[in-house]
Amino acid sequence: MNDRDRFSQQCKDILDYLDHHEWITHREAEIWLGVMRLAARICDLKKLGYQFEDKWIPFTAANGRTGRIKGYKKVA
Repeated sequence: MNDRDRFSQQCKDILDYLDHHEWITHREAEIWLGVMRLAARICDLKKLGYQFEDKWIPFTAANGRTGRIKGYKKVA
């Protein structure tokens, strides 16, 4: 399988995930889909005509530190 086929499958996986979940973050993409470069795949999908909304989602880590992670939502 070449890179183009793998990226195509990753894009399909992201779209399938977003059919069942409102938002996806890098962490979710990595854990559930094996996608290490979510922003790059979102960019690929935008080039194909898909539209996305993004926002920073706050979180608290197990050690108590707070931060934020980018989330993406498919726009109908």
